[in-house]
Amino acid sequence: MTIKFHPLPADHVDVIRNSRTDAYGNAVEIAISEGDGIPCRSCLKVKPKGAPFLILAHRPFEGQNAYTETGPIFLCEDCAGTAPSSDLPDILTAPSYIAFVDVRSASNNCFLCRVKAA
Repeated sequence: MTIKFHPLPADHVDVIRNSRTDAYGNAVEIAISEGDGIPCRSCLKVKPKGAPFLILAHRPFEGQNAYTETGPIFLCEDCAGTAPSSDLPDILTAPSYIAFVDVRSASNNCFLCRVKAA
C-alpha cells in the first residue's frame, strides 16, 4: 500500500491568508518563529528562526456538530505550499510529532483506530 501526505489545500490556505480569520471568524495571530516546534500545514516544513507565521483555529471538516473537532495550526506567512507526496514530510520527522496517528472516518469523522510505531 502506498500512502501520500497531503497539506492543507492551497485554496483553503489562500482564504485564511487573505481574510486573516480562522474557523470561527477570529483574527489569526501573527508571530515570529523561535526556531523549533512550528510545523506549517501548507509546506509541511518546520519554520526556521525569525520567520513569520500564522496561528489559528482550524476545523478539518465542514459544519459544526458533535463530530466537528477544532485544533490550533500554524501556517507560513507566505510559503508556496507543497504537492501531496509519499515522502515523509519534514514536520513529521521529530519523534514528538508522530507518536501516533488517529484514523477517522471520512464520512462522519468518528474515531476508528490509533496507529503506533511497533
